[in-house]
Amino acid sequence: DRTIKTLSDHYILCGFGRMGRVIASELQKKNIPRIIIETNRSLLALMEEDGHDTFIVGNASDEAVLKKAGIERAKGLVTAVSSDADNAFITMTARGLSKECNPDLRIVARADETSSVSKLKLAGADKVVSPYVIGGNHIAQAILSPALVDFMEIATDKDRPEVEIADVEIK
Repeated sequence: DRTIKTLSDHYILCGFGRMGRVIASELQKKNIPRIIIETNRSLLALMEEDGHDTFIVGNASDEAVLKKAGIERAKGLVTAVSSDADNAFITMTARGLSKECNPDLRIVARADETSSVSKLKLAGADKVVSPYVIGGNHIAQAILSPALVDFMEIATDKDRPEVEIADVEIK
């Protein structure tokens, strides 16, 4: 609790399933502060094993849980639970809270169904990612443009620290 109260410009990750675990790992590799919210207590040992020691056991659609995670000081929130309906409800709750205390909060939501993308945006997500659409497009490109896909994989390979693509804002 003390660690959470001192965090600012951190990310709140809702869900530590297959997708959430990968996201948490990527944030950890870049030493980015994060708080994981997970309802399933059986995943706590896995979180600790992976080195994620800042987490809350609770429902991310609960305003009190998001406040405990420091939503008013967070840089972003990722909702990656298994249900699109739950992701939408978490997004709505987070957006409602952030309008008052943190209007710049960036919310990224996971969508399993393509029909959920517009609903998640309507709920307040800044970006919606559909892993199945991305995966399908990647496989199609691997067939149609293998050299381009090979280049992108080399350029974004996390095991090659000498190559990094970054987003830089120039004002």
